Amino acid sequence: MNRLGVILAFAALVAACSGDSPTQVPTSQLTFIRAAPTAPALANPVDSFWAKKGENRQIQIWFQPAAGHTDSTMFLEFKVDAQSLFRRPDGTLIADGDSVLIHVTVSDPVHLIVSFQPSGLRFSFSKPARLKYEFLEADEDLNGDGLVNATDTTLKSQLRLWQQETTGGNWQQVSSAIDTSLEECNTDIFGFTNYALAY
Repeated sequence: MNRLGVILAFAALVAACSGDSPTQVPTSQLTFIRAAPTAPALANPVDSFWAKKGENRQIQIWFQPAAGHTDSTMFLEFKVDAQSLFRRPDGTLIADGDSVLIHVTVSDPVHLIVSFQPSGLRFSFSKPARLKYEFLEADEDLNGDGLVNATDTTLKSQLRLWQQETTGGNWQQVSSAIDTSLEECNTDIFGFTNYALAY
C-alpha cells in the first residue's frame, strides 16, 4: 500500500475507534434532481460489464436521442482503472487477470438514482474507480415551484453527490466535484451503493 493508502486507512481506523461516523440524512431531508419533462428515456437503464484487474474498463449509460435527432446525451460514466479492483464482497483479494461482473441499474429514473452491484466490492484507495454523473437532462426547476430563475441557479451550485448503503436507508454525502457549467459531477468510488444528486 502506498503512502496515500496508509493515510486513508489510518484515518478510517481513527474514526472507527473514536466512534465518529459521517452524518446520515433521511430521504425526507433531501431534494433530489429530477429528469426534465422533455428528457428522453434512458437507452440502457440496466447494463453490466466485466471489470478486469490489469485492464482499463468502463461503462456508460445514455439517454435515447430526442425526437428528430441522431445524437444522444450521456447520463453516467463509470471507469475502473487497471489497478482499481481490490477485494471481492467476501473479502478476498482480486489478483491480476481476475474479472468481476459489475451491474449498473438506474433504480429510480425519475430522480436518477443509480444502484451498483455487487454489494461489498471494494476498490483501491490509491487507484479508485471513477464516476461521472451528468445532469444535462435534469429539470432546471430544481425546487419545483414552476419557475426557472436565480433561485434554481443557486440551488444548482448546492448540488452534492449522496450515497445510500441500503435501499430505504439514510443518505451520506460523498466528496465530489460539481461543475455547473458542464453540468456534471465527478467522484472517486471505493465501494458500491446507491448514488444520487441532491441538495
